[in-house]
Amino acid sequence: YRKKIIDEAGRFGCTNRVKLIGPISDADKAWYYQHCLAFAFPSIAEGFGLPVLEAMHFGKPVFLSNKTSLPEIGGNAAFYFDSFEPQAMQQAFGNGLQEFQKNNLQRKVMDHAAEFSWDRAAAQYLQLYGECLMEG
Repeated sequence: YRKKIIDEAGRFGCTNRVKLIGPISDADKAWYYQHCLAFAFPSIAEGFGLPVLEAMHFGKPVFLSNKTSLPEIGGNAAFYFDSFEPQAMQQAFGNGLQEFQKNNLQRKVMDHAAEFSWDRAAAQYLQLYGECLMEG
């Protein structure tokens, strides 16, 4: 998709603002999360959405597709794209940023991210597997 992204950026005259970075280290990823204004993840084919929780961990507003598992991950602490039309996405982004800043939602976002943990997920899987084995 690299060429397609560059071609689209050229079509809209913003090639100089598009940076395709490629693989980055965990330290660089943390730096990007810490220093971004917001995190946009309009995925329509997502399994879980770990990057969403990573961004939320840093208290950033997240803008997500309302498809797949993303509403379950973002809950009421995220903003959603109900349409993938550019104007609708731009409006959702602008309104969401304004709401985030006006209501100081950083703590809400961080608290939401803290509800997820590998230990809790593992315990829930063990419980489910145990229940399945008991029924069989």
